[in-house]
Amino acid sequence: MDVPFRPFVPARILFQLLLLTILLIVMGGTAALAQTTASIKGTVTDSSGSAVAGAKIIVKSQGLGIERTTQSNSSGDYEVPALPPGTYSVEVQMQGFSSEIAKSLTLQVSQNSVQNFGLKVASSDTVVIVESTQPIIDSTSITVGQVIDKNVVQEIPLNGCWSQER
Repeated sequence: MDVPFRPFVPARILFQLLLLTILLIVMGGTAALAQTTASIKGTVTDSSGSAVAGAKIIVKSQGLGIERTTQSNSSGDYEVPALPPGTYSVEVQMQGFSSEIAKSLTLQVSQNSVQNFGLKVASSDTVVIVESTQPIIDSTSITVGQVIDKNVVQEIPLNGCWSQER
């Protein structure tokens, strides 16, 4: 008994396979990105509290050799996403204002750090340096997490593993 040859797969099955493939690519890509990077964002204002649009923001990491540049938008907001964990400095420059630098901003995995700047009208080539401190509460995220040092991980006892101490 010969079975007739069907050269095509029904359109419904093809559509379901295509949808599943797209879903897996999107879910896998965002999960990998969220687990290994961090971001710096904030607002640039002047001494009266008004937004400073078009300010140049330079994010540098000497240890990693990274430098990223962006500009503040019309509401003074900026964001530099997808930064590897490390220590950064953030510099804000705008013509007519004194430059400000935030040094020693340490980013951990999946951390969204907020660094706001209040620029002052420049009377000369004045640079204001802000020493960064680590915020106690991350107000930009609802996630709970902690970075565990490699020494702590190595010292965790493993249940049921063969031990040399008997």
